[in-house]
Amino acid sequence: MSTKLLMGLFILILTACAGSPPARVPALRLSTEEANRAAVSAAQALRWENAVTSWREALAGYQAMDDWQGQGRARLGLGQAYARLGRDDLARGYLEAMLESAIFPEEQRASAAYQLALLDVLHHDRALELLDAARRFCGANCSLVVQFDNLAARLAAGRGDWESVRRLAQRALDAAGSMPAERSHAHRLLGEAALAGNSPLVAREHLRAALLDDRQLAEPEWLLEDYRLLEKTAALLADDPLVQEAQMRQKSICAAARIPGCSGQSGGLP
Repeated sequence: MSTKLLMGLFILILTACAGSPPARVPALRLSTEEANRAAVSAAQALRWENAVTSWREALAGYQAMDDWQGQGRARLGLGQAYARLGRDDLARGYLEAMLESAIFPEEQRASAAYQLALLDVLHHDRALELLDAARRFCGANCSLVVQFDNLAARLAAGRGDWESVRRLAQRALDAAGSMPAERSHAHRLLGEAALAGNSPLVAREHLRAALLDDRQLAEPEWLLEDYRLLEKTAALLADDPLVQEAQMRQKSICAAARIPGCSGQSGGLP
């Protein structure tokens, strides 16, 4: 092919590309994705009521478009938001529907089962059944294995099986890598296990590590639990200044954060 023909073909391609209008994104898709982004932003700022409003809007849009992966994201978000608002009944409603339908992606169904297990963590047998379902949905190469191991350790703590707590939480900690939330959970569980084993010095180190992550994560409930355990640890060490510091920090958190049971905490509300 001659140089002139090649140049002519090149110009023709450029002209065709320049003249092609960009693909139109449907208005419903735009508004639905915007609602999803607004929900995520609200959740990151702990504005859970706003997150609920936006995720409900997103869910309706995804349903109208027959987008089941989008529906799954919205349902998981609503489950988390309603749980944070203390509306476990509503959270369960959005999540249980995902377990009943194979149209949702398997990893989303695993996340739904995991969130339901967290809601039922005080009901050991039910939570364990849901955790087993989450592992089945997620499969062999599951990206949620660290979360599952931490929850399994938490359930083991509830039945006083401290050897299992240490094994599962250490496995979670070893695999947590750049997951600060799971690192803090693992350290907290290992600290609790150390307390149960009358090893307060070990417990103190784990709780200090948990606090480093939880301050960065800005999670009031997790910080409160860290300081509750640190107060017990300090009492075993007969470290009165640390006991008083832990009580004061709990009091400060309770004064600012709406956490169930906070007013019954050591030090109380001002």
